[in-house]
Amino acid sequence: MIAVLISVFAVALIIGIPVSIAIGGADMAALRWGGSFSPMPMPQRLFSGIDRLPLMEAGPLREGLIKCRRM
Repeated sequence: MIAVLISVFAVALIIGIPVSIAIGGADMAALRWGGSFSPMPMPQRLFSGIDRLPLMEAGPLREGLIKCRRM
């Protein structure tokens, strides 16, 4: 499983895929060939993880982003 993860990640970077997409693709490929892949809970976990982002609730960071957007 580790060999699949590293090889898919390396090939994705070599052909020019962005790092974040290469990490996700390599992870999905490793899970698929590792035998423990169930695609149904994946979108649910992605969207629930977005809701738990504590940094956006922090006052100074949020205010700074709002100021940058207004400029």
